[in-house]
Amino acid sequence: MKKVNTNINRPEISSEEIIAGKDFDKLYTNFTKVTKPFFKQNWFIANSIIVVVAAIVVSTILLNNSAENTSTNVEPVAQNTTLISEQIAAVETKPQAFVNPPIAGLNVPFSSYFVQNNQGKTLKHKTGSFIKIPKDAFVNEKGDLIKGKVEIKYREFKDVAEIFASGIPMTYKENGEEFHFESAGMIEILAYQDGKQVFMNPKKKIDIEMTSDYAGTQYNLYSLDTTARNWVYEGKDKVIVKKEEEDRFVENVNPIIDDKFESQPIEMATTPEKNSELKVIKEELVVIQKDIEKIKKTAPEKPVKATEKRFRFNLDVDKKEFPEMSVYEGLEFEIGKENKDFDPKLTSKEWHDISLSKNKEEKYVLTLKRYLTDKETENSKANKDFKMDVKEFIVYPVYEGQNYTDAMKDFTGKFDTYSKKLTTRKEDERIKKEEYEKKLAAIIVENERLRKEWEANASKRQLEQQTTDQIYRTFTVLKLGTYNCDSPAMWPQGQTVLASFMDSLKNKLEITSLYLVEKNKNAFFNYNYINKFRFNPNSKNILIGVTSDNKLITFSYQQFKKIPRNVNEYDFNMQMQESTPENINELKQCISFL
Repeated sequence: MKKVNTNINRPEISSEEIIAGKDFDKLYTNFTKVTKPFFKQNWFIANSIIVVVAAIVVSTILLNNSAENTSTNVEPVAQNTTLISEQIAAVETKPQAFVNPPIAGLNVPFSSYFVQNNQGKTLKHKTGSFIKIPKDAFVNEKGDLIKGKVEIKYREFKDVAEIFASGIPMTYKENGEEFHFESAGMIEILAYQDGKQVFMNPKKKIDIEMTSDYAGTQYNLYSLDTTARNWVYEGKDKVIVKKEEEDRFVENVNPIIDDKFESQPIEMATTPEKNSELKVIKEELVVIQKDIEKIKKTAPEKPVKATEKRFRFNLDVDKKEFPEMSVYEGLEFEIGKENKDFDPKLTSKEWHDISLSKNKEEKYVLTLKRYLTDKETENSKANKDFKMDVKEFIVYPVYEGQNYTDAMKDFTGKFDTYSKKLTTRKEDERIKKEEYEKKLAAIIVENERLRKEWEANASKRQLEQQTTDQIYRTFTVLKLGTYNCDSPAMWPQGQTVLASFMDSLKNKLEITSLYLVEKNKNAFFNYNYINKFRFNPNSKNILIGVTSDNKLITFSYQQFKKIPRNVNEYDFNMQMQESTPENINELKQCISFL
């Protein structure tokens, strides 16, 4: 028989400096003309075997990290251990807004200021913050300078109530990891003329001098990208202290931290781009994981024994050109039982083109084609335009008798080699993961020590300053939007519980949003899962949430202190406010006692 070939498509920089630098598979078939009917070929096997010329693709097993589809006894399917909370309801039927205030109708209001675009102006906000608007700072959507007055809308988010009410996400994704923000203050600035939004002149910049209660220099500056749904690292803000009578935006300012501490390096666990050792470990782990995926794709396919009284055909393939076909000797293909229209009489016909392919379900498909006679064309439902009779059947690779025994023996040896290789690399992965976690934990501990040192020093300096002194965090804005002075933090460590959330009558609450807040750090953690409810029992923790009926619920610091350290499960008895706050001041009053 003629051999058939089948082709297979087989030092820290500032925000100003950072911003300035930004400007089917193809269906494969291969036809071979057959000059004799099947029953006349010397390779025809009784009335139970169809001999076919075909080239096939040995199936490769596609796996990924969350679920693995492989041959029997090759690789177990991983179990999904993440459980979504029954208490936290997924009520949305459409994608949730990126900025999503948890209490309907409540948010931090904007303050409006008016500026002549051709003049510019320095604005003083009610919190004492300053916004320096240069002349010709705004343009329309065409890039033309705005003429006349521009309305500046500005607001700040500094305390728990303001940040919670805003619905602005306090999570930061970087290098595939998620961090949560400890905030030293956040602002949003927009501009309008006659109710229509205007834009920043790309040749101009706005200087912001935001009052803050936090003096540490461990904070970074981020801008909110609502399209990418993430925060963008913009560099570092600057910390200054001024007396009330000093002019704003002057050069003669006093750093909040003295030279000794300003020059002291702080390697934050929450900023992986600074942790060179951690980054190297992660890169090595990625290489190992890629190796594991490559090894999995080489897993041998377990032989299947042929079924009695089913039609089969064997193969005649050029194994030099298709070495994958030489995995086992004696490979045959069996007509699947799902082929209800298969008729053994088809074997007596002369087929001009025969091919083997795989369908979307990764099953082998045998395709038979032959040219019809003029008489057949008149009486057949076949494609009259092309005068072709086409048949397709699902087939399976199988082995019979001694071939099956030999194939299983060969499979066992190959699978043993594959398993050893895979096990070795997985052990490398486990060791590297342990190294990564150990290093990360050490960085977190050291970072906490340094943080306390910085906070102690900042507190000492603040006590030495006069009460008229004010801390400012200054940065530059090149586009309008939301900016955040934050220090990214890992999930809190110390205690993990399986949590249930109840009201005072022990009824389970249906919660739409829930935040853990570490008040001593102004750190926010958004909880959507409760099988790993983690918190640091040494922090000043509070819980703030909203139920599906828009009710505010809380759990105080004093309640947190009563949670035993040795429990694995805990029922959080949430306090529900009698009425929903209608404005930001009412919200502050509701949570002030926490």
